[in-house]
Amino acid sequence: MLNIKKILIDFYDKRTAKKCSASIGDIMNLRGKNIEHNQFLATTRYLDIKDYIENNKQSFIWQNTVSRAAYGNKHREKDGNEAFSRLIASYQTKGYDSNSFFVVDENIKLLDGNHRMGMNIYTNNHKINIQVLKRNGKNPDNLDWYLKNKIATEFLHKVYNTYLQIQEWLVETGDTFCCIVPENKDIPELDMMVNVKRTHKYTMNQTLCSNVGGYKFLESGKYVQFTLDNPKYTIENSVLVSKRIKEIELILEERYGKEFVSQIYFSQSCMEAMEVFDKIKIYFLK
Repeated sequence: MLNIKKILIDFYDKRTAKKCSASIGDIMNLRGKNIEHNQFLATTRYLDIKDYIENNKQSFIWQNTVSRAAYGNKHREKDGNEAFSRLIASYQTKGYDSNSFFVVDENIKLLDGNHRMGMNIYTNNHKINIQVLKRNGKNPDNLDWYLKNKIATEFLHKVYNTYLQIQEWLVETGDTFCCIVPENKDIPELDMMVNVKRTHKYTMNQTLCSNVGGYKFLESGKYVQFTLDNPKYTIENSVLVSKRIKEIELILEERYGKEFVSQIYFSQSCMEAMEVFDKIKIYFLK
């Protein structure tokens, strides 16, 4: 029987979706206090991949525990395991396929691609291509589904703690938002608007300070890594940007004036920040 509603939604998505690049951090960084449903699900995939590659465990216990809770007797364990094995083998031989788009909603929350997200995390491949739907997804912004389905507490804690480890990895690899502040300047209100993770002081060589990663930076300054509770992503000229960053810049202009803000660089996405981080990290002071 035809599902007319699904056909109409698929048609709408096909006509209105946009494509661009993003980073793992743009999707997997914690927003607010609650882990999103699919951030948690992607973490279970990562755990299965780690077990499969490092410990030769082919039972995919993390995937199957969640699938049994979701589908009960309709859960097809053998088919799911075989498909997962093929994906891992493909990544091991070919790497991430840039033509394989992660599907996200208009808030850049993951809808499809949990297994691939797990593989990209495991293989340290941050840059991905995404298909952005022009609508909100229906996945919960919390872990209520897992709790209601009575998945074992020990299981949930293991996944939860692994997700927190992934957060640390994202910071370590520069896959967060960032701003660069002059050495003699401060933004005391910054931690009221963003979640500051780390601050690095840096000093660059004079010959490099004018053109690092295409951006003009001061020779010495502070590189601040942070995340946002609600980035308010949008796509401008096929590039992912955060409307919240623009709001923060306007607030600072009202408080300190345009000249002050003109001296500060804010990344428009985590992917953009990573490009800067990779160029500037060698100049961080111990």
